[in-house]
Amino acid sequence: MSAPLIVRESIYIEAPAATIWKHLTTAESTRTYMYGIGVQSSWKVGEPVNWYGPNEAGEEHLILKGTLLEYDPYRRYQYDIIWISSGRADIPDNYTTVTLSFTSEGKGIRLSIEQGDFATLEGGQKAFAETPALWKASLEAVRQLAEKEAKQR
Repeated sequence: MSAPLIVRESIYIEAPAATIWKHLTTAESTRTYMYGIGVQSSWKVGEPVNWYGPNEAGEEHLILKGTLLEYDPYRRYQYDIIWISSGRADIPDNYTTVTLSFTSEGKGIRLSIEQGDFATLEGGQKAFAETPALWKASLEAVRQLAEKEAKQR
């Protein structure tokens, strides 16, 4: 069995937890930093967490799908996820688990992300190598959105 391949990133955001949370859980916000992909979910544990975006023809289609595993507003949420267009079989080994957590720090929040285990994925080494840069860019965009909104209040 391979050693686990887990991506961990975090960023400090000087904004209220509710503001950050909104930018993580609404399609309007996620589209701005997730490459045009919007999240859709009821945010009830056991329910789908799906990400939709435009295909080459500009039509909305499912890009990522998963299930909400844990939901504790303004503190932590967790879901499993598979990239539909990756060509990977839709089996449990090809899903990763994403956990986002908030920790109070100074005047703001430390937003931490953990995603894995990439070791079980078809092509997991490549996905593991590419994922940190994607999360860093997304977390920075969330920081900018949340801090801009917080300053406007």
